[in-house]
Amino acid sequence: MNPTEYGKALYLLAKEEDIADIILQQANDITALLNENPKYVTLLDTPSVTNAEKNALLDKAFSDLHQHLLNFMKILTSKRAMYLFSRAISAYKDAYEEDNNILNAYAVTVVPLSKQQLDALCAKLCKITGKNVLLQNRVDTTLVGGIRLQFDGKQLDATIQTQLASLKKSLKQSTL
Repeated sequence: MNPTEYGKALYLLAKEEDIADIILQQANDITALLNENPKYVTLLDTPSVTNAEKNALLDKAFSDLHQHLLNFMKILTSKRAMYLFSRAISAYKDAYEEDNNILNAYAVTVVPLSKQQLDALCAKLCKITGKNVLLQNRVDTTLVGGIRLQFDGKQLDATIQTQLASLKKSLKQSTL
């Protein structure tokens, strides 16, 4: 079973029915719940529990979910693959973000950035990438200063440590 394909299929169905936002929010909530309760996932993947019992558990626990997402969970459960739920939802999220031109980015700093700084940085990244940037600030107290931007598998490092390392390398290579 390929969780990526399952996640993409769920996304295509949700997109076709114009419920992609709803499914994404609910799936994120379910992922958090399952991460907090791994024994529930183990129960849903246990072969000694019948599919009817598992479906009843899902119906009872997740009665407020959109039917497509609940059915998706039942499919995974019937294949004893509920442990792959978060990976499938990650693929769903990737497809959603690609379709909606969304880019997740992280600004790593030694102290939290102000809202104004985040907004200005976000605007600049939107202009550079041409995407709708969702910027999050992560604090790393091991940094001396500066900023490290991480997005789209890239890293732009303007931290003091990197600048000092570059200067050190430059000095070693220069002849006096």
